Amino acid sequence: MVFLGNKVEIIGGILTTQIHDFSEIEIISSIKIDEESRPVIELN
Repeated sequence: MVFLGNKVEIIGGILTTQIHDFSEIEIISSIKIDEESRPVIELN
């Protein structure tokens, strides 16, 4: 994740690159898949 002011750019994992307003993000956590951590983003 890259924080760009009020925007958050989510990079990598199994998702394509996404950009969201920081205020839309409710929970940021991670899960392990094949010994690699992947971000889990929950939007409100």
